[in-house]
Amino acid sequence: MTPEERSSTGWLQMERTNERLREALIRLRDLTQAQEAELRDQIKALESDLQDYSTVQEQFEASKEKLAQSESAVEDLRQQLDNALGAEDMIEDLTERNMSMAEEIEELKAVIEDLENLKEINDELEINHVQNEKEMQEELDFKDSVITEQARRAGQQEEALEDMEYTLSRFRELVTSLQGDLEDMRASHAVTEAESEQLDSKSRAMMDLNMKLQISAAKTQVKTIDLELRRLEAQEAEQHLEIVKLFLPETYQEDRDSVLALLRFKRLAFKATLLQGFLKERVTGQPHPGHEDDMFAGCDAIDKLTWVAAMCGRFINAISHCSIEQFQHYQGALFELEPVERAVNGWIDGLRRDELKEAKCASELQRSIALMTHLAEVHLTEDLQSFADAMHMRALVVQSHLDSAAAAITTARGMVQRVVPESGEDDEMAQHFSKKAEHVVGQTRSTKVIASKAHARGV
Repeated sequence: MTPEERSSTGWLQMERTNERLREALIRLRDLTQAQEAELRDQIKALESDLQDYSTVQEQFEASKEKLAQSESAVEDLRQQLDNALGAEDMIEDLTERNMSMAEEIEELKAVIEDLENLKEINDELEINHVQNEKEMQEELDFKDSVITEQARRAGQQEEALEDMEYTLSRFRELVTSLQGDLEDMRASHAVTEAESEQLDSKSRAMMDLNMKLQISAAKTQVKTIDLELRRLEAQEAEQHLEIVKLFLPETYQEDRDSVLALLRFKRLAFKATLLQGFLKERVTGQPHPGHEDDMFAGCDAIDKLTWVAAMCGRFINAISHCSIEQFQHYQGALFELEPVERAVNGWIDGLRRDELKEAKCASELQRSIALMTHLAEVHLTEDLQSFADAMHMRALVVQSHLDSAAAAITTARGMVQRVVPESGEDDEMAQHFSKKAEHVVGQTRSTKVIASKAHARGV
């Protein structure tokens, strides 16, 4: 381009325009860079906001749910408020009920205190009642034993009185006869001196008999008075027992059968011992020749009666020391023992009429033993006290068996000696048998002494 063209107006204007455009471009560049930096900063801020968006969105959802719940709660509260505003009467009613129930609670507390006091009084009365019941039961047992003893003595006194009356009648007949003889002899004029002496001796004998008769009559009178007094005591004891029964509590009726079972055990023990004693007298007192079978059967019956009496003693000890609950379990024993007592009563009646058969008695006693063994398995416990009673019973039975064995061996020796008598000192076999039998009897009695000592230590 030529200088002239450059210096022309158009060129200058164009230069100025270019200059302005250049400046504008520079400012645009600066502005663009500034906007780009600002936009870059905004992008970074938006990216940071975008990262926090998920958290904010979750918070928004939670806040939205809370808002819904709050609106629901507000609605419920609004309804409750409406209901509460409409339930003032109900509130007053409930308030009155609350006050009434508070008063009832106070009254119930007072009633509970009264009931607790009554319970303490009831416990004390129950303790006193149990103690009184035990004392009354002991008194009943004592009165029953007194009545039984008085009845036994009354029977013995009646038998003695009958014997005395029979003796008295015989003495009277004898005195009458002797007095008649004396009158006849005095009326006779042909009495010799020897007959006079005989008459004097008979007179003295008659006087002695008369004196004995008077003494016997006096003793009979004393025994009759004692018998009547004992009969009166027995009647008074029986009446006293009936009166005491009227004052017993109603609970006694629940234990009545158990009490009667205890008394039945005591009666059975007494009757079995009584029958055993009389059988022992019969066995030792009867002549052996021809009665050996009765003697052996009697020994068997004595051993079984000893067992029955000892077993009754075990039951008596167990009942006397058991608890109230265990005591009530003995009610059934009263009825189970009834056939045993009936059989024992029959044997005592047979003994009184002298019609007792030892073999039959021993056979029937086996059934009684089986029944009482079953009762022992049901009622007797396996504790230390029961074991001691069992050992005591076995010691008694062993003594009875040893007694019976000694009597049986003695009887068997007598039977053999009667069949094969000793002909003299040359008969060594007979002497050897006699010595052996005597040695066995001695050993048996020595063993019985040891058993007796064991029994005495046990007692």
